[in-house]
Amino acid sequence: MSPSRFFTWASPSNGITFGPACAFWAPCILSSKAERNPVPLIEWSDRFATGYKTIDAQHREFFRRLNALHDALEQPTEKEIVPKTLAFLASYARIHFHEEEKQMRAAGYPGLDAHQALHTDFAERVQRFTDMHTEGLIILTTELTLFIADWVTHHIIEQDTRFTEWLKDQDRLPEPAP
Repeated sequence: MSPSRFFTWASPSNGITFGPACAFWAPCILSSKAERNPVPLIEWSDRFATGYKTIDAQHREFFRRLNALHDALEQPTEKEIVPKTLAFLASYARIHFHEEEKQMRAAGYPGLDAHQALHTDFAERVQRFTDMHTEGLIILTTELTLFIADWVTHHIIEQDTRFTEWLKDQDRLPEPAP
């Protein structure tokens, strides 16, 4: 068994499964690339869409980066992908969070302050990972993958969709992108 296996949870409430071997509400083991099917860890679906073209495009890119990081497990490029991923996450935190908060502010979303606090926590965690990497401390690709997967399941899927649901309740969803 490979030491770089990691565990995650699939949830029927969000319809997410991670990898081909997952079952709802059961621990899922994703093995090394040589032992698993070449299936993305998670794929974008319209059920994740907020209705905001820019935000949805940024979320899609986040999913793509998570899959690339996961794919790098136990590969010779593993050491190369960590700094690239950290740079992307820092940029994502600045650009995407600004855009998302701008849309929430414009819509008058009452959960904005709590949402901003989650964004601040994410940015601080990314900075801690970056500091560790800069100081030469080992950052396992698996650890970073778990951090990002947790963000997908607990923020993008749960928190961001709350904003979308609020917009629906207010009958204020943006027009679908052409």
